[in-house]
Amino acid sequence: MENNNTVWIPVSGLVLITIITFVYIYFFGTNFSLEHTSWAEFGSFFGGVLSPLIALLAIIMLYKTLTSQILEFKESVTYLARTAKIAADDLELTRQQTQDNETLSVLANAEVQISFLLDCVISEERTQPRLKIFHMCIESARLDNPLSWSDSYVEFVNTAQQEGSVVWSYVYSLTEVTESMVEILQDYSSNHSGKFSPTILYYHGRLLPIIKLLNDCKFITDERRKQIIQIADMHK
Repeated sequence: MENNNTVWIPVSGLVLITIITFVYIYFFGTNFSLEHTSWAEFGSFFGGVLSPLIALLAIIMLYKTLTSQILEFKESVTYLARTAKIAADDLELTRQQTQDNETLSVLANAEVQISFLLDCVISEERTQPRLKIFHMCIESARLDNPLSWSDSYVEFVNTAQQEGSVVWSYVYSLTEVTESMVEILQDYSSNHSGKFSPTILYYHGRLLPIIKLLNDCKFITDERRKQIIQIADMHK
């Protein structure tokens, strides 16, 4: 495309040389002269007529070349800027994916710890059926009103509030792991704000009965429970 824009310049030069040559031949003929002055006049004619025209064409050629180089430079800068942006976006996407993978790995490990704690037996030895914290979570979700709590759940809540007891240590550890998961989910939620997130919905649903139990046992406040409940609102 650039060659097509400038090819007319050398062609014009050849045409001008041809025209000037024919003009000279038309007026002065084609006889070769042995006189030095005749050749000097011949040179003066061509130099005086062609030099300004060739110089003008050279200036035009230079202008076209510089314009083309400037345009190519601008296009190169634009291309490099676009390439740099794509590379930066890819790097950011890779960083985000790596962070998400690490987050999912941590959440999975925390879920294993929670499963272990929920499986801890809290009933006395030889008592049948054997009660676990998991059963108390189910009981907590079923009985929202403290007035409707079962005797076993009331006993569990009271024991959990006795610092130093086995049940207290289980519930305390459960609170620590749950709070860690909540903080990770909140950070994950802020990075995926407004997007549907099965990950948040799954772990949020997993924690709901647990935070109800922790709230009943006074390990987390009502306000904290509301904050945790609202984590999944923007991802449904």
